[in-house]
Amino acid sequence: MDKKVLSTVIQLRRGTETQWKAIKNEFVPAAGEPCVTLDGANAGQIKIGNGVDSWDALKYSGVGGLDVTKIYGDTVDSSKATIDGVTYTTTSDAIAAVVNNATVKMSGGLSEGESLNIDKNITLDMNSAVIVDDEKCPMKVDTSGELTLTGNGSVECNKNVEPAINNCGKMIIENGSYTRTVDEKNDTFYTILNHGETTINGGIFQAPGNVSSMIENGYWDYNSTDPKYGHVDGQNAEICTLTINGGTFINAFYVIKNDDNGIVNINGGKFYGTIFHNGIEMTINDGYFEVSDGTYNIGLRKLNDNMNAGKTVINGGIYVSNGESNFKINDGEPEVIIKGGKFNKKVPVTFIAEGYEQNLVDGYYVVTKTV
Repeated sequence: MDKKVLSTVIQLRRGTETQWKAIKNEFVPAAGEPCVTLDGANAGQIKIGNGVDSWDALKYSGVGGLDVTKIYGDTVDSSKATIDGVTYTTTSDAIAAVVNNATVKMSGGLSEGESLNIDKNITLDMNSAVIVDDEKCPMKVDTSGELTLTGNGSVECNKNVEPAINNCGKMIIENGSYTRTVDEKNDTFYTILNHGETTINGGIFQAPGNVSSMIENGYWDYNSTDPKYGHVDGQNAEICTLTINGGTFINAFYVIKNDDNGIVNINGGKFYGTIFHNGIEMTINDGYFEVSDGTYNIGLRKLNDNMNAGKTVINGGIYVSNGESNFKINDGEPEVIIKGGKFNKKVPVTFIAEGYEQNLVDGYYVVTKTV
């Protein structure tokens, strides 16, 4: 009897002990989904999802001894995608054929050498696809593109100086998993590079260790002629805007770095790592912010009065740090206006808006209007 051989790559969901603990009660692995712990006492151990219990409630399967230095793949055998029931050989073929406002549904990952370039208005249903690239950025949104990402798939890049997603147009992320690993030279890059307009409503975002910031909003050097680092007319936006309404963000370094000509609005989400604000303005209305490495939740810097003003407005949120403060001024005197929120460290008086006060309530300094 002839045997059918399927050539494929299986990618396992994985995370460090810190990353798993951060989402231990909210993440429910799908039935049969393997979840690998990368470090600590349980390094190489696997929990198998049942579609019902959270990661924390699951037991380790007893399967271990995996080499977890790098667990990722390049491509999968099934690279097909569909539009309204019509099947295309690759996702790129489907995107090329699609008209604006249509939905492309993936059935697997990308074919060998394939990357996605979005130059129109589409919804990409990742389904449960694994999108991985070790040589280049697997997904880019051009200035003319408008991309909405849905589904429970994952996007990953493992190439130095290449992000998992490079957005120069408009992008909405509804769900999914986004990460990258350290390459063979111990180098990495941003998981998401936003040089356009990005809205995040959900998803899990991760990056390894303390090698790089995870999400870059704005420009590392606005005047650079390289569009990966600076503003270039026709290739990216003059002002970069990042709005976060939900999601889980995990990184030992900066989870978000708001840089030259960047504007950030945070209305929700869970952030396990520092947010560094060096752009035009950042407004936080809600969210949970925690650091456990002795650092601070919010780092601030003002270099000038325009693209690096560092202005910060906080109207709410919960801030937890095991360091000396929830804030650190790295340079200059950025304007900080706090009108709400709960902080486990005393807020500098100069940060509290006129007509507001802080009071210690149940272990938190709570900022409210003065009665």
